[in-house]
Amino acid sequence: MEINIIKDAFERVANKQRASCSKTQEGVNDFSREIRASIERLQSGHESLCKAVLAELKNKLKEKSLLSQLGATYRELMAYLNRYAKLLEKSFNPDISKAFRHVDPEIDTINQIIVRHLYRQGLFEIGDFFSLEAMKQEPALLIKSPYVNFYQILESLTSGDLEPALKWAMEKSSELRANGSDHQLKLHQRRFLEILEEAGLDIALQYAGTYLPLLPLIIRMK
Repeated sequence: MEINIIKDAFERVANKQRASCSKTQEGVNDFSREIRASIERLQSGHESLCKAVLAELKNKLKEKSLLSQLGATYRELMAYLNRYAKLLEKSFNPDISKAFRHVDPEIDTINQIIVRHLYRQGLFEIGDFFSLEAMKQEPALLIKSPYVNFYQILESLTSGDLEPALKWAMEKSSELRANGSDHQLKLHQRRFLEILEEAGLDIALQYAGTYLPLLPLIIRMK
């Protein structure tokens, strides 16, 4: 199969790349050993030997010709990569548009997506108008209602009214718990602080006893 040919070619490139890395590392390690050995000789020998040691090191490094070796290794790897790229180009059409079948767009589905997006952005009048003009139907309350409710809750929170959000969180408590959300707990905590500030500790503890059962115990322990 053609896919097996491509897979085999990829394996050859991968093996060559690993071999190149290994050969490069081996060459660098060899250079490092020669340099360290020369440093040890310089540190333990007489100053008069410095020029001789450095000249010997220079000749050894020149003989090893690491750059030439690395260049040859790199060229071999690039040759493998180029052959693999040509195989991919031959096997697959690079024009992604030709990979799709021509399918007539489902206008109703697209219109519903647009309406949902408009409602999600809070553009309810525009969404209603689009629904009437493009979809030739009244706005679907089932689609619109959750977004209307969301923005009403958001507006209430902005004005400092927690009740709509608390009501929604209590209605959706099982779903929130299933998703690992602590929104309901945080809303009750905020409400507890409001009651504590407005009505005092006793009433706040009564509220906590209903919605934050562990809080009164924690306060008593303190």
